[in-house]
Amino acid sequence: MKLTLPAIVLLVVMVTSPLAAGLKASGSKIIDSSGNEVTLKGFNWFGFNNGQTMVDGLWSNNALSGDFATVVRRQKLLGFNAVRLPFSFKDFDLTPRDFERQNCIIPTDKVLAESVAPLGTKNLGAPPALENPPPKSAYAGNTCNGYLPKNSVRDRFMYVVEFYAKNGFYVMIDNHLREDQTALEDPDAWASKYADLIKDLTADKEVESKLIVDILNEPDNYGVSWDEMTDLYLLAMDQIEATGANVMYAVEGTQQGLLFANWGDGFATERIEELGLGDPRPFFNKLMTKPYKNRVMLSPHVYPSSVTFNTNNATGDGLFYRLSTSFGTKTQEPGYCNSNGDCIIFPIAIGEFGSKFEMEDDITFMNDFADYLNNEGPAKDGRHVAIPNWFYWSWNANSGDTGGLVTDNWIDLEWRKMQYLENNLGLEPWYTRSDDKASPVPEPLPVPPTDPSPVPPPPPPTVPSPPPPPPLPPTDPSAACSVRIEKSGIWPTATASARVYNVFVTNTGSDTIKSGWDLEISGDPITAILSAWNWEPSLTNTGTIRGKGTESWLSIAPGSEVNIGLIIEGPNLSNTSPNAATLNGQACALEQGRIGY
Repeated sequence: MKLTLPAIVLLVVMVTSPLAAGLKASGSKIIDSSGNEVTLKGFNWFGFNNGQTMVDGLWSNNALSGDFATVVRRQKLLGFNAVRLPFSFKDFDLTPRDFERQNCIIPTDKVLAESVAPLGTKNLGAPPALENPPPKSAYAGNTCNGYLPKNSVRDRFMYVVEFYAKNGFYVMIDNHLREDQTALEDPDAWASKYADLIKDLTADKEVESKLIVDILNEPDNYGVSWDEMTDLYLLAMDQIEATGANVMYAVEGTQQGLLFANWGDGFATERIEELGLGDPRPFFNKLMTKPYKNRVMLSPHVYPSSVTFNTNNATGDGLFYRLSTSFGTKTQEPGYCNSNGDCIIFPIAIGEFGSKFEMEDDITFMNDFADYLNNEGPAKDGRHVAIPNWFYWSWNANSGDTGGLVTDNWIDLEWRKMQYLENNLGLEPWYTRSDDKASPVPEPLPVPPTDPSPVPPPPPPTVPSPPPPPPLPPTDPSAACSVRIEKSGIWPTATASARVYNVFVTNTGSDTIKSGWDLEISGDPITAILSAWNWEPSLTNTGTIRGKGTESWLSIAPGSEVNIGLIIEGPNLSNTSPNAATLNGQACALEQGRIGY
């Protein structure tokens, strides 16, 4: 593994641990190499999947949000012991952006402590330092992030994984299918890249002891079937195993929209034929023959109706039945059993869940979901055991549907969310060990002074995955074009059915297409647009989708593409497809992606 100087310095100053094997399953529990139970209290932090070439939010010279190591220290003080890092192999080929920040002063312990405690909390004392921070020399001249590798995005990603692991975090890495379709385009190359990455990461045994590989994010986004995912999951795990790495794997479900299980859920092994569900049983049967079968967890994503637009079985008994039918029954005896009577029980780690806590239905869902994870109250259905492992979506303030654990300034905390995690899901922030706790819903903390011209964040998406990156210079507003539409699987809504359109607009001409372009898509029997990201679409009386791309970064240089999207609703989406697309009134070549199941 080739390391930049900052990474070499990091490895020198960090304490080297004894050789350690990776995590594994013991029934529904996750255990370490010593047999101790591990519970994951984590969050998602994206940025290595959307062209930013680093976790998002390091845009200010205020170290509370702009210095990576300082933010990690804050996250640890908040009680988190795990992080989930979405990434794209395609982003590894990008040129790393420079995140060095000048006039960036590391906060005092007092300021840092106050930034991670509710307003009014007394007797905080000195917050613990990170076990392995960057060397003080890395901050010479009041420069933040000078220790981040600059030679490649891949090395920087490895640095971030190693930094977390060496500071006490478990790290789940997650290949984000929505931005990176390498797995579908060239499965062998994808598996080989995965194996090389894990081999390099696990050369450090402390990293190996804390690493979890979430193989592919939300296969539903591209309508990938369980038959296809069986091959992809086993291909990736077999190749990683061949490197000698000893890591834990996470798999996500798919193809069970008729159970109202979407967004990475979908593990049901009963009522398959009755409901017309995708069948994961062949995957489980083949997995049970593998030597790594006890190093696999299930990692569904579970969101409220404000994100999925599904109101069926979204709260109460309907929610509990759906979750247990999908994955809960896999957590207790007998678990999943094959035709020979051999059985296996899986640990569960919820890979994504979250909400803005604004809609009444969302709040009901979040409370019911906490009851389900804790296996208590009306959710104690006898079909599952408590599930203590989770990763909240997300740290990022620029997650449009859920918002972040931090507010739009990336410094103040969303205390309603933090206290939900503390009061309902066992998060133990450092400040709770003080003698005097603050009120449950404090006023926002004042914003510390920042550089008057910080680097601006990218625009927010409206689904849990982030947008593509930065601006291209505008010139001529008219150019040749092609439009590729990738369609997800279909799920029922209260009145019809819905699906995701992931749209890629490519400039095939010789002049840049200015931002402010008009795109029209027609053909599907659409009755409503439920949500959209990166553009502003509406529906005409004839069912045509019409919208503008107004952000400056949506200018399209010759040979380049931009990614926009929307969630549509209609009565018969499975039998039709878009048949025409125009950009600025000019017809575009129309390509159809994976149609789904």
